[in-house]
Amino acid sequence: VIDACVKAFMKTKNSLWTISPKKLMLKPYEVAQVDLTLTIDEAVSMTDLMHLVVEEGKDCNVSVKGKGIGTPMTCKESLAVIDFGTQYTTQTITREYFIENRGRKQGKLVWTQDNPVETKSSGRQKDDSRKEQPQIF
Repeated sequence: VIDACVKAFMKTKNSLWTISPKKLMLKPYEVAQVDLTLTIDEAVSMTDLMHLVVEEGKDCNVSVKGKGIGTPMTCKESLAVIDFGTQYTTQTITREYFIENRGRKQGKLVWTQDNPVETKSSGRQKDDSRKEQPQIF
């Protein structure tokens, strides 16, 4: 019974999968964890083959599959709520956000106003006959 040196790598040369650690030294009956990370730029399925080469032992191949979810559009700041706070109505307030499309396909941004504006004098909602339309940029 001897120690085993194991090297891990992906079959595809420029694979979107990364392995950590790429080299392991295992004692007899030792168990180790290898982390696989898939970095993709679209919500598509990806497959590859991970090779585990064991020095002076039997090599092993592991088929890996993953699928992206969500959108490749990213922004460092949270866009869940954009709150300008209390502002005078005669002032123009501007905020800039850098939104990056890390995907391969063209995307579309749609901005909407979720909460209806209330009037101060009556406390009632304004007439909804002119509903806010999404702004497409």
